[in-house]
Amino acid sequence: MLSLAALAALALPAVVLSTGVAQGAVSKARITQGVVYGGVNASSGYPVVIELSKTGRKVVKATMGLELKCTMPGDVTVPDTFKNLPVSKTGKFAFSYGPEEFPATDPASGVSKYQAFGSITGTVNKAKTRIVGTWSAKVVAYAASDPTGATVLDTCDSGTLSYRAKQ
Repeated sequence: MLSLAALAALALPAVVLSTGVAQGAVSKARITQGVVYGGVNASSGYPVVIELSKTGRKVVKATMGLELKCTMPGDVTVPDTFKNLPVSKTGKFAFSYGPEEFPATDPASGVSKYQAFGSITGTVNKAKTRIVGTWSAKVVAYAASDPTGATVLDTCDSGTLSYRAKQ
């Protein structure tokens, strides 16, 4: 039987980060402010990368590595991503989801279904040089042995993590 950690790693979508090439500028006056922010989560040490639109009014993509602590042994580290989030005039953004339910793909795992939950909040400072906020993710696995589908087999949760990203 696979642990929830192994199943969660398979169930959560993988994230492929693209790399860009910085272009040099002829003079300081021609340098435009960047739109990609990066940092490291202080509690886990995993990276966070946030891309804003050129206007700063939309989070194009936000990605962070998360360590989900499970009730059964076998924690799991996964990437998590949010896309196309509106940013208010005051620089704030937020989004949450869940429960999103999906069936288990391997009947031999002893899991009938999963529920996923997650959230992100953030604030871009006035100078548009830093973003601070919180991030969380949680996956719950339900036991296939329960015909009602109500028995929780395992829960993996990141808790609420604070992040700071800068240009």
